[in-house]
Amino acid sequence: MVSYLGVGFYMLKSILFGVKFPIGISVDATYKCNLKCKHCYFLKQRYTHELQTEDMLKNLEEIKKRYPSIIHASWVGGEPLLRKNLLEQGMKLFPFNMVVTNGTIELPNWKNCVFNVSIDGTKKYYEQIRGKGLYDIVKKNINRSNVKVNISCVLNKKNYLSIEDMLKEWRETKVGGLPLIFIPP
Repeated sequence: MVSYLGVGFYMLKSILFGVKFPIGISVDATYKCNLKCKHCYFLKQRYTHELQTEDMLKNLEEIKKRYPSIIHASWVGGEPLLRKNLLEQGMKLFPFNMVVTNGTIELPNWKNCVFNVSIDGTKKYYEQIRGKGLYDIVKKNINRSNVKVNISCVLNKKNYLSIEDMLKEWRETKVGGLPLIFIPP
């Protein structure tokens, strides 16, 4: 994807011209989520407060002033797309953005953004973890040519045997990549 080439360009420029690091930031956009996934680490933290959009943007602007080398923001949470307004405004500060989402909310057509959608194996395993009826909704939301999407799969002892079938289920879609994350047994 073009985004990855752009990040490579910025990294090379950093090395050649001595631009300081860091180059990336991870932003917890919200603690709220529209799902209650069985394995969610974020839900277990029991947050009850988050900054208002204006305050969050001020903080991000200060961070960007302090570290002008930051070119990439990962927007995570809960479900970051519950705060689309914050993301739309905040993404203007960074040339490259990734939104880590469960994919149940329609993905906006944002040009400087890649969506990383969590998929936990085949439909059978996904729905055991995230809930019945969601898999088809997510697949519809992300199988579009006007958004850049990777699906991300956390492999565990319940779903690791489903990878080949999962690849078959997603082969004919417009998904750009599939990072696999391993959790030790």
